Amino acid sequence: MISHSGPLTGPALARLASGLALALAAVHAAGVVHRDLKPGNVMLAGGEPVVIDFGIAQVPDSTRLTQTGMFMGTPGYLAPEVIEGKQSGPASDVHSWGATVAFAATGRPPFGTGQFETIFYRIINGQPDLSGFPAPLLALVGQALSRDPARRPDTADLCRQTAALDPASLVPAAAGATATALPFGAPGTVADRSPSALAAGAAAGGAGAAAVPPAAWPSQDQAVGDGRGRGRRQCGRRAGGHARPPGAGQLR
Repeated sequence: MISHSGPLTGPALARLASGLALALAAVHAAGVVHRDLKPGNVMLAGGEPVVIDFGIAQVPDSTRLTQTGMFMGTPGYLAPEVIEGKQSGPASDVHSWGATVAFAATGRPPFGTGQFETIFYRIINGQPDLSGFPAPLLALVGQALSRDPARRPDTADLCRQTAALDPASLVPAAAGATATALPFGAPGTVADRSPSALAAGAAAGGAGAAAVPPAAWPSQDQAVGDGRGRGRRQCGRRAGGHARPPGAGQLR
């Protein structure tokens, strides 16, 4: 949908951010980590998000599916600890939530495109491109994309803060309004800033931030490991267990 219709704004973006947070909260409450949340694994049905494809999901304390030198998932939406071969957990899904919401709000992957080594470098060094991102969500998404899992909000925080959003305020920031979120700056310039610093920067604006044109909207995800998810089980279920509604379309 995003590749054809452009980024989500207003109530549509609010429903996505809140709905994905609620879905992850339900998944984590069941003792499961999704491990591959991304735009291609989110369906929109009647404006509401449905999380699909639990093919590489696992319980947090199970043996890691990712071995050294092998990655399962989609490069631009993996958490740093997954890339580094460390144990993944609920915080890894929160990082993917941030990347997915960033894609929905801007129409582009927050860590760019290209060779997966380049994308991984940006993720590990905390270099998301959040230029033009709606200011009211910037602090929350910036913290979700922190390199340190301990600094990310949990799903309860995500649910609480997204439920309190004013949908009318979720519009693209004007050029210069997200100077703290310039594309691919020095390590840690966005994802490891405090929420107050991110919020203050978004409100104050500054010179030098240029909005990325809609022509940069990607048409599909890039994938590593099994390429495009071939061989994975399509779960096709909401977190609450309802079957995938007919006519739903992929977020990407």
